[in-house]
Amino acid sequence: MKVIYISLFVIFWAQMAKSQIPANDPAWHLQTGSSEEFNSSLDFTNKWYNQYPFGPLNNGAEYNYPANLIQTGTTLKIRVDTLVPSVHHSPSVYADPDYLGVTYVYQGGAIWSRSKDYHFGYLEISAKFPTSYYPYWPAFWLWSKDCSAQPPYTDEIDIAENGAYNSENGYMVGTNYHLHIPGTDCYGPNHSTSDGETVDVPFLLSSGFHKYAVGWWPDRLIWYIDDTPVRTIFDPTGASIPQHAMAVILNFAIDPWYAYLPSDWNDDAITPHGNYSPTFLPQYFEIDYLRYYKLDTDCSNDITICTPSSDYSSRALVRSISTGGGCSTTFNTSDSYVLRATDYVLLDVGTTINTDGSGYFAIDVTACPE
Repeated sequence: MKVIYISLFVIFWAQMAKSQIPANDPAWHLQTGSSEEFNSSLDFTNKWYNQYPFGPLNNGAEYNYPANLIQTGTTLKIRVDTLVPSVHHSPSVYADPDYLGVTYVYQGGAIWSRSKDYHFGYLEISAKFPTSYYPYWPAFWLWSKDCSAQPPYTDEIDIAENGAYNSENGYMVGTNYHLHIPGTDCYGPNHSTSDGETVDVPFLLSSGFHKYAVGWWPDRLIWYIDDTPVRTIFDPTGASIPQHAMAVILNFAIDPWYAYLPSDWNDDAITPHGNYSPTFLPQYFEIDYLRYYKLDTDCSNDITICTPSSDYSSRALVRSISTGGGCSTTFNTSDSYVLRATDYVLLDVGTTINTDGSGYFAIDVTACPE
């Protein structure tokens, strides 16, 4: 039976990746407390900060202003613009040595979730990204840092991050992840792992709203655009996959390596690249919703499926699944099934897969995302 299982895994892998999304898989459930529809005022007392987790001022060459978070009643628009008059900050204001005593000539905005509610699952936004200029740096990402942990760490998943050439081009989406493991203190010698990749898309990012998402498991990351998997990182050991709970960030920054900057930015004050004009601002990063889904799990339970509609109605991830073996088990792909288990899936004699339907059948053996 092991050979049969391996063959099925290979045959159905591409379809399984697509079937794991909440749009067509009933095992996923929306986490309303960690989601946001942006159709009412943001809760900056209990749910969101209007700044960055690592400092209030900036993520790039922009000064963060809460006024740049504009709610229309149906969307959140994050604005970047020039800053008139410009603002100079002394070294005592910001601890990062890259931003000591610099003059800000741009402004931007950000929201950051107050709690680290996001730990494995599926995160998705519907958004319209600005394009046509190098300095734009809008992003949808996850981030967490803990200097008191042993060992201390910084984790990050960039779900859709468009700076520099990606923003100027308008047909490319940046994806990345970072694992930063410092030494005995948060700023000492460290080991870092990251893997960035740019994904081409068949539409102009600023032409309309599209879906950008990541499926995050203990052993894999799968990036999606408009429900289609576009990139996968798989590591059965989990060593190269972020494992810590993180906060979500939505922001619109100015890329300091490609914008025109005052001379006190030193090395970052370079000649702009690509398409640049003093009239390129203001611009907006528009988000229609943020949704977070968790998979149903029952990882200590072993189940036998004879009648799928009743024996596996929850579609939850369990410890093991057995089918057939004394009863007739028929899976109809019009009902769309993913058999999920942490240990094994056994398709015994008596199992039939009816492939006449328009849905899917898939097998997924993975660690329990708890």
